[in-house]
Amino acid sequence: MSHENSPPLLLAFPSSSAARLVLNRPKRSNAFSPELLEALSVVLDDLKARPDVRIVLLTAEGKNFCGGLDLALAAESDEKARSMSAAVVRCLTALRHLPQTVITVAQGAARAGGGALIAASDLVVAEESFHIAFPEIHRGLDPILLFPLLRRRLAPSALSELLLTGQAIDAHRAEKIGLVHRIVPAGQGLERAESLADEISRSAPGPLRTAKELILAQETTAAGCPLEVEFTQTLESHLASWQSNSAREGVAAFLEKRPPVF
Repeated sequence: MSHENSPPLLLAFPSSSAARLVLNRPKRSNAFSPELLEALSVVLDDLKARPDVRIVLLTAEGKNFCGGLDLALAAESDEKARSMSAAVVRCLTALRHLPQTVITVAQGAARAGGGALIAASDLVVAEESFHIAFPEIHRGLDPILLFPLLRRRLAPSALSELLLTGQAIDAHRAEKIGLVHRIVPAGQGLERAESLADEISRSAPGPLRTAKELILAQETTAAGCPLEVEFTQTLESHLASWQSNSAREGVAAFLEKRPPVF
């Protein structure tokens, strides 16, 4: 599906009630570029106003789901890091607040912001190859940007495992802690997700949206404040950590494919 001049995000409507988004930077593990983030933001805003669309399928081209922020691009300047991080927050907020049911198909690696796409979804179908990690501490960055979303979706023990080690967990561990809902063999993720979408789309649209509203309201009540408010606070702390010596070393080490020296 992908080639050199393909857009970073593809949009299709496989049925009258479903939209499919495809992250389309497979050579970069579908990492977030400014263009991908802008396209995703626009499409999510458009879908929010589409009452005829009941299901949003989020998928990705290539062997990996999403590598998170493209650090090679973000490291070009402080302004680039700021604008891209802010765009990630906007996209995650918009995805989590979509009135539609979001079903994500994930394969291979999901890292940092890519893992947050998983956490922002309502249902996740993972192929056996799936593994997820939040390796910010290995990049010298405070693991705070995505925390508002993750704490709404995970128990403290799971947060400890993911944020304090930065290590990847596989699909079965992700299912156990609640990030994954179905595990399927390689290549069968989209088929299973489409089957789920077909089942859900046969429900009455009003009650279906009400159910989503209740779930989001419960998350806000339990968290004590709206997601977008908390993201505004953590964004500034995250951006401040980009100025640290540990971040400079961690990001440089990642780009140079060597162990960091902290």
